[in-house]
Amino acid sequence: MFADITSGGCSDYSLVISPGRRTGDPIARESGVTLFADPDKVKLFEKVEINYQESLAGGGFYITGETIDVCACGNCFSLK
Repeated sequence: MFADITSGGCSDYSLVISPGRRTGDPIARESGVTLFADPDKVKLFEKVEINYQESLAGGGFYITGETIDVCACGNCFSLK
């Protein structure tokens, strides 16, 4: 899976996760899923904790972090 942080959304930044592997650096691995990111954005990912949760309804990624404020949508954030 490929993770990208883009400007905008309902906050300063938006996390976008796409299926498939593109060129990039591995930044996280959980439950057998590896996330890759553009090497130019790896520093920004150091401020974000990306978690994966599975349930009977399916699974998905969510973000947290002590140095970010996460928007109510769960995909957007701003730096503190």
